[in-house]
Amino acid sequence: MILLVVMLLSQMSTDQLQVRYLAGLMAKRDILAFAHVNNPSPFAPEDPTKSRYEWRPNHALIGGAHMRLARGEIQKLEIETAPRYGKTEMAVRNFVPWHAGNWPNRDLLIITATAELANEHGRDVRDYMRGPGYS
Repeated sequence: MILLVVMLLSQMSTDQLQVRYLAGLMAKRDILAFAHVNNPSPFAPEDPTKSRYEWRPNHALIGGAHMRLARGEIQKLEIETAPRYGKTEMAVRNFVPWHAGNWPNRDLLIITATAELANEHGRDVRDYMRGPGYS
């Protein structure tokens, strides 16, 4: 994996490396930027400006609540919305790896309705953290 990253970086121009660096800085600070970078386009996985993740106003609302949680402005967060509204994508697949990357010594508890769902979410988080967008 490290050799692949080194080979990829050695083929990039200075401008491309700067874009990647700035995208990484933004992703470290903002959950929506992280979601964008962490879901690279399959057609341009090395380009952080291209993404499978397209956020909508509801994602910004959910992401903003997670940012307040991470900053300690709120202690608990419960999200209840209609199905397919972006809860799991933002709250689990993106927030958990983003939070773990920024604050590896903090504890985080995510509660799901079933053990099967907890296992699925755990696999998703692990896969995201092993993916090219995260590294």
